Amino acid sequence: CALPILEHKSITENTTMVDPFLKDDNVTLEAPATSVMTDFQHIIPASIASDLTIDSACERMKAAKIRLLFVTNSDGDTIVGLITATDLFGTTPVKLSQELRVPRNELKIAQIMTPYYKLTAIPFEHVEKAQVGHVVKSLHEFGRQHTLVVDTNEEGNEVIRGMFSNNQICRQLGLDVQQILGGTTSLVDLIIADGKNTHSLKLG
Repeated sequence: CALPILEHKSITENTTMVDPFLKDDNVTLEAPATSVMTDFQHIIPASIASDLTIDSACERMKAAKIRLLFVTNSDGDTIVGLITATDLFGTTPVKLSQELRVPRNELKIAQIMTPYYKLTAIPFEHVEKAQVGHVVKSLHEFGRQHTLVVDTNEEGNEVIRGMFSNNQICRQLGLDVQQILGGTTSLVDLIIADGKNTHSLKLG
């Protein structure tokens, strides 16, 4: 039989985009680690070509309201590194500009990014057995705002499956993201100050 046509409705003036990372009352430090992982099977990661200028990366991050971009080769089919807001808005571009004696706006992403061979990641098989508290503790111990998750595809090749972000974990736990972004405190400090199940931070 013929499929029915789905009804449409008008979009209202104050309609906004859904935020998949807003506070979820079911997310606690004892929740599965996968509940705070950005899963690239469901969300397409933002990327940028390595031969573009760092100003292009700044504009992309600001427009998308994100703090990390995957860097690809010029063809866009291979990941060659990562670039974060800290890389772009920290002292590295200024120092490199002075060393190379070129204007800051002429620096390329490839000159600032962290190359792929310096990146590390958590195997997805470990993530499946972990809790949010384990992720928080790991990010804190390694002094990171983000960490990657790798998996193996059907052909047996390693693929980047997802990512953990302090920013996202804060939002899902209902904590103050700006304190993390401003560098005034760590996610662990926020959790302790907020009194959220601090015993979980001692796991494993």
